[in-house]
Amino acid sequence: MNDVKDLCERILDQPAPPLRDSAQVLAVARHAAQRRARLTAAVGGLACTAVAAVVVTAALPRTAGELPVAQPPSATALASAAAVPPVPGPDAAQAHGGRIAQLLAEAVPAGYTSRPADATSTWRLDTDTAGTPRYISQTRLIVSDGAGEGVLSAALAGDRHAAPVGDLCAAAVTARLAEYSAVGPGTCDVVSVGGAAVRVDTAADRAVVATRFLAGGYLTIRWSPMTWSAVSPSASAQPWMLLDGGGRPALDAAAFTPARLAGLAADPRLLP
Repeated sequence: MNDVKDLCERILDQPAPPLRDSAQVLAVARHAAQRRARLTAAVGGLACTAVAAVVVTAALPRTAGELPVAQPPSATALASAAAVPPVPGPDAAQAHGGRIAQLLAEAVPAGYTSRPADATSTWRLDTDTAGTPRYISQTRLIVSDGAGEGVLSAALAGDRHAAPVGDLCAAAVTARLAEYSAVGPGTCDVVSVGGAAVRVDTAADRAVVATRFLAGGYLTIRWSPMTWSAVSPSASAQPWMLLDGGGRPALDAAAFTPARLAGLAADPRLLP
């Protein structure tokens, strides 16, 4: 106890150290602040590194053998992304005829009436070695304003050809369509509906035909004034084009514009 008292008295007897001036105090304060800043940054960096390490570790597979390998998209995947829908088979097209008739009737504008021209009919033309038939499946409505009549139809054609690339109004495409439908002289345009390219033919006889090409065939929507059959079905190379009229004059319905028919051709509901 006395030793402690003696030590304290000797400390008090020593002269006090001189006081630091303001410059020295400021320098000490700055040094302390810089040291704290470096310490804070170091700790923060360690914390961020730890968080990042946790995130990366969580994203890694459990074993090195499970590491995913990045692969570029294959040519097949790219082609599939831009592929057109396939044409249905003849049985599926025939079974879908009732739905097609309903959609055609819904497309008839106000002021006109419609009735089935006949039941949906499907013609199998031939079958290749792989068992894939060529066919035409057609659904038709007679449209009337009470005085004249016209025909609104949808036809699915399975001709086993790929969808054309390039100008849809090219001569080769016109020749392809002429195999199964009447494409008279007139004008040809191509419009885009929802990303789908649709060929629109307007004939001199006031018929309008909108065609959407599919993989292995195409879908055609046709509006035409009523026509009378001049030849018997047995003598025709295209029996699906024949229709006996109802005795009324032809109806040139201006409501069935090329734009309306192109929109109908691009309607995905027309495909089964």
